[in-house]
Amino acid sequence: MARPTSSDDDATPFLLRVCVKPTPFRPLAEFEDEARPSRDEYKLYVWKSHTLRDIAHMLYDVEPSISTPLALHAFRVVGRDGIHGPFVARDIGIGVTRVPIDSICDLLKDPDTDNSMREDSNMAVDDEGITQGAQATDTTTRGTRSKASEKPIIATLGLDLLRDEVDEDAAQITISQLDLRGGEFLDCVVKADPSRASRPSAGPGSGSRDPFSSRSRR
Repeated sequence: MARPTSSDDDATPFLLRVCVKPTPFRPLAEFEDEARPSRDEYKLYVWKSHTLRDIAHMLYDVEPSISTPLALHAFRVVGRDGIHGPFVARDIGIGVTRVPIDSICDLLKDPDTDNSMREDSNMAVDDEGITQGAQATDTTTRGTRSKASEKPIIATLGLDLLRDEVDEDAAQITISQLDLRGGEFLDCVVKADPSRASRPSAGPGSGSRDPFSSRSRR
């Protein structure tokens, strides 16, 4: 049952249960076991205006080993179907990173390339024809420099592939938009980003589901 709403809801924090583990999602049947380990469950005080990215940040603040800046988070809402019904889930966001990938790519830009671009743009030549010709040549040179210096870094770190899996729209989904009902909580799984070396993970167990493996590339 949905809790009554009031004008103070947006200004009042509430306690949100969040379960988090490495991908894949656990079988829903595991939530039926009251004796299951609670080490991967966290209780966070949140506001309705908090986003899924905010939740990823809060989980990291509580336990830094949960994620790296570009680790991919997938979220779903879990709750019972009725008072005594089984647990059911609905996906709400896949491909959420703690830090926007564009911010990381901006930090990786070669400062020497940026400086040379500024120097080229400030170059002045009295002869208009020479200036125009130089600008055309410089444009080609700058593009070559940028691709030569920036692309290898991004490709080496796997960020070019990661872009296809990141969903900035999902990162901006707010708690208010989830329309959480009594007893519902968030279940989150984390996939390591390709820029960090990791050991091969075991295959998914019976009833588990990897939200990233079935996600179509945009």
